[in-house]
Amino acid sequence: IWVHTWPAGAHDMHAIRDFEIIDKNGQIIARGVSSAMMIDIKKRRGVSVMEHVEGITIGVHRSVDHTFEKLPAFAAERTVDYSIELTVRRSDLDINGHVNAAQYISWALEEIPQNLYLNNDLKTFEISYRAETFYGETFRTEIQHIPGNGTVLHRIIRISDKRELARCRSVWVSK
Repeated sequence: IWVHTWPAGAHDMHAIRDFEIIDKNGQIIARGVSSAMMIDIKKRRGVSVMEHVEGITIGVHRSVDHTFEKLPAFAAERTVDYSIELTVRRSDLDINGHVNAAQYISWALEEIPQNLYLNNDLKTFEISYRAETFYGETFRTEIQHIPGNGTVLHRIIRISDKRELARCRSVWVSK
């Protein structure tokens, strides 16, 4: 496979990057878009991308038309369908000692029920990172099914302070 990626814009504190994954026959098999935030390490706060990055060349097309609307919170009137508690391991960390962003996705998918996982294909996955977490911390991943359309809401919560670390939405379609 080949992964093509290019800058797709910037606004406020976020730089947008598009991706396309191409198979050996030249067919696009997956598309993605990411929004990265620039952080002031000392203040632990976001900073304006436009103030620090000049001359971003924008790609000629978008891989996915996405507006990055806020992902929904769990419905308060519904219970959590599945949950699991995990602990941050060394293998979850990046070179800076933070949890690697891809690990949050793995954690969110960990509690998907086996029958849903085996009988369906993951069509889309969206994630919003909300707080950082570190080695040794314990967290809980939870899911709620949205009735009727294959949508699952995910959240990852730190146990010690109940802080939401990530919020996700996945859509599953029958095989």
